[in-house]
Amino acid sequence: MKKIVDSFIDFINNPWQTKYLIFFFLVNFVGSIYGYYWYYGQLSRISISLWLFVPDSPLSTTLLMLVLGLRFLGVRNTLLELLAVTANIKYGLWAVFILSDFWLKIGTFKGLELMLFASHLGMAIQGWIFLRALLKEKMPSGIVVISLVSWMLANDFIDYYLRIFPNLYYPGQEKTGAFLAVALSLLVTFVFGMAYLTSGKHNYRYFR
Repeated sequence: MKKIVDSFIDFINNPWQTKYLIFFFLVNFVGSIYGYYWYYGQLSRISISLWLFVPDSPLSTTLLMLVLGLRFLGVRNTLLELLAVTANIKYGLWAVFILSDFWLKIGTFKGLELMLFASHLGMAIQGWIFLRALLKEKMPSGIVVISLVSWMLANDFIDYYLRIFPNLYYPGQEKTGAFLAVALSLLVTFVFGMAYLTSGKHNYRYFR
């Protein structure tokens, strides 16, 4: 148990080590494959032109895979990195809250739902750890943050205006889903705002 705790602390402090890049690349690869399988039925009913906006969670983990692979090769892209990690946080938390809302309504849960809850909570945790590491390295430019938040809000609008949001658990839950999606997009904006306000000159106290 001590070795597991020590490894987790080591990962939090320096997630860009090669062993973690490889491990989380593989974990997210498996998660992405299952995620696209989960969305298969919905994707088959939607125009190909909208596919980019449908499988939010597996697309998030795929983007993180790409970031980890590029890091392994020594390649960096600030916008891609921030998009990947914040998407993991947003859609990981979104699924956790949606499932919790469903359980509170019906009072019971199934094994598959527990697996989805745990995997999406893991998405949010890994996203936060990598985001924390990124912001300690370098504060992104304003244009990068604006682009990131604009993409998230545009995705929310397309999801719920065109009604291509993920399959939900009971009639009427789309209102909760829409509220959570926009709220989490705004939370991302708040986090970056706090980072700027508390960072000082290259001193990222908020993320230490």
